[in-house]
Amino acid sequence: MAPRRKCRPGVGNVWSCAVSWPGVGLPFLIVQRRALRDYRAWTLEQLAAATTHLLGPSEPMVAGETSLHASYWLDDVARDLAVVVTAARVLVLRIDHLDGQPRWVSLVAHPGEVNMQFYGGPFGYKPTLVVRHANDVFAIQGFSRVFEPQPVLAAWRQAAAGRVKT
Repeated sequence: MAPRRKCRPGVGNVWSCAVSWPGVGLPFLIVQRRALRDYRAWTLEQLAAATTHLLGPSEPMVAGETSLHASYWLDDVARDLAVVVTAARVLVLRIDHLDGQPRWVSLVAHPGEVNMQFYGGPFGYKPTLVVRHANDVFAIQGFSRVFEPQPVLAAWRQAAAGRVKT
């Protein structure tokens, strides 16, 4: 099968290669998603540890989600924001770009003072969880088929109603 376009490493993007060589593009995307899922799981562990450090062991993280921005070659994966829901609080944490650790607290609020909405985008492209508090708006954008905002939304709703399961 002859390629429709020239596809050389470092030239163009993965989509041009996936179109040119369909047998190569699909396995690459599967491996990429697995790597991003592992990276997300590791980040959630860091968020749970940061929450315990900030609030103490009596108020653990119930649910959390992190932003993930990745190039299609996985040579540049960035996380900048994360949201954490506990039984009594919603936190938005900023993540250090140099070492990938949660470093700054951008928001601490009671769940009833916060509004969260999920925007899926067309075909699941750039799923975004928007956290609003007063005049502050935080957009936590994920990677399609890796981003899982549903547990955060469910925990936030339960916390706002005063019935969180820890």
